[in-house]
Amino acid sequence: MRLSLALVTAFVFGGPTFAQDPSEDLCPDCHTTGRIDVDIKPQETEFEQNCRKCSEQMRAHPESLGLPWIPCPKCRTPSVQARAQREFDGEFGKRKAWLEAREAEVDSRTKSTPVHIETEHFVLTWDIPKLQVGRVYYDKHKAAHLYADRLELLLRQTHALLGISESETNRTQHRVVILELQKHWQQIAPLMTNQGGGGGNGTSLIGTGSYVAEATGAKGSCHIMWLDKKEIREDFDLYQTLTHRVSHHLVNDVREHKWWLFQRYGWVYEGLSFYMEIRNFGPPRVRCGREAGVFEHWKGKNWEKNVKAAVMANEYPSFQEILQKSVEDLNSRDVQFAWSWVDYLMWYDPTRMDEMLGLMKGERQLATRDALKEAYDLTVPQFVEGWVEFVKNEYSLKPKDGPTARIPRGRDKNPDDDLRPTIKPQ
Repeated sequence: MRLSLALVTAFVFGGPTFAQDPSEDLCPDCHTTGRIDVDIKPQETEFEQNCRKCSEQMRAHPESLGLPWIPCPKCRTPSVQARAQREFDGEFGKRKAWLEAREAEVDSRTKSTPVHIETEHFVLTWDIPKLQVGRVYYDKHKAAHLYADRLELLLRQTHALLGISESETNRTQHRVVILELQKHWQQIAPLMTNQGGGGGNGTSLIGTGSYVAEATGAKGSCHIMWLDKKEIREDFDLYQTLTHRVSHHLVNDVREHKWWLFQRYGWVYEGLSFYMEIRNFGPPRVRCGREAGVFEHWKGKNWEKNVKAAVMANEYPSFQEILQKSVEDLNSRDVQFAWSWVDYLMWYDPTRMDEMLGLMKGERQLATRDALKEAYDLTVPQFVEGWVEFVKNEYSLKPKDGPTARIPRGRDKNPDDDLRPTIKPQ
């Protein structure tokens, strides 16, 4: 039996091959693949395993923009080289456009050189020169990859807690920008989130009408912040802050997205982000740009103790009153009970939360009482009665410093046991 030259090449050398013209010679340089490997050192790929694109790799290898191969420059098999060149040009062009877009968004405006990373669900821009993680200092590149991995972990944790798959989200690619300097945030926040870089240290956009949304042709999801040393003093603080804020975006991406939870369902919008923050880090500390009075810390930072004491004294607020409020109208007491009501629903059955979210921010935009009934089969009185018993039985009056990861009822373990961070304050 006669084997073609392409099959012989594939058998001997392995790797991708193309069927060449029988009249052409084999190429000893590329083994008739049309490809030559780029000289990328093993230490260069240490952090690149979980990302699709990295500006550091692209800038280090401008000939390929981070691709592991280039077309064979002196290929003796022209038909194979031509096909490899077309494949390379297509991917190289996409990478070039991606990097130029990131540099136009941030670099050209701030006159800095941040690291840009694209993962499956995030595009992260990182411009913190160095970060102490435990006892080790990470440079800009290594820290950027650490936080890209942490963002993906948070998404997987959120999906695991809600019991959902990727198909039950809008598959939005979330834009996160973390800057060192306030002046850089003030320069680009209005462009990327349609909100001025005035007070606070971060702004977000979820919806349409931003540069991000217009550039991607999809619903925008962008959070941009700067490293305010008054509130963010170490890695633990930054991780906790980002978890709270990005959780807003991840929750809004679940099920149908027609409306933002912010305006009509403030208790859910805030309750879920504080739920993730307390679950992963312990006592909450994060203030978003449009939240009102959150960190007066009503009766202290031990929210579980505060809520239980109020329930035991029959002095808790009316659920029906608070569910009418937007985020901007919630005070520091309201937020603690909003967290507790979400804590109860996530204990009662976390797999029904995504349905309730869809009913609230989808086309129907149901009132809370109707969404509770349809998703959880609970009337408002049943919900309040069940929550009171939950608080009495599950909450403690003793102070807690660390995370609170409550196991849902009827289960023997948490669905996110392997996905919660293990970081502690320095």
